Amino acid sequence: KETWPEQVLSVIGVSLDLRPFPGGDPTIMVTPRRIQSLQTLITDILTKLILGSGEASSLAGKLGFTRSATFGRVGRCRIRPIMKRAYSNGKVLTKILISCLRWWVVFLETYSPRPIPTALECLPLVISYSDGEGGLAGIRAALWHPERQKPVAVYAGVPEMLRSQWKAFQ
Repeated sequence: KETWPEQVLSVIGVSLDLRPFPGGDPTIMVTPRRIQSLQTLITDILTKLILGSGEASSLAGKLGFTRSATFGRVGRCRIRPIMKRAYSNGKVLTKILISCLRWWVVFLETYSPRPIPTALECLPLVISYSDGEGGLAGIRAALWHPERQKPVAVYAGVPEMLRSQWKAFQ
């Protein structure tokens, strides 16, 4: 028997939808079942206000796989506090962990599939550069875009409160 290849492939909670191809971009998405599972797990942790090292390690792994398979680098910094908990003896949720877990709840609620560009020559070349400023405690960035005549530059000062929280993660 000859069978046609599947147009929607699902593996470990991630789906690849090839139906729009070649006329449009295929999409990659987290399956609704995986999203529901992650939301339930995070909601339970926020309800109990307890996250032990083993559960933190498991959650970080699940979020890390889901994030890298579907979102690219988005959310990477929001896994760091969970990983830090995985290597500690703490159990009670800190303000940072609560904020982090709430971010994931909102992110998963507003999730949408990500297109995979297949015609890269049609995409504009955009170059960006950013760096932190030690003495002035700020962040500078520049962006070169073909639709703009001049680069766009920005500077944002970082409050001392945030800098002290960042130091805790180093």
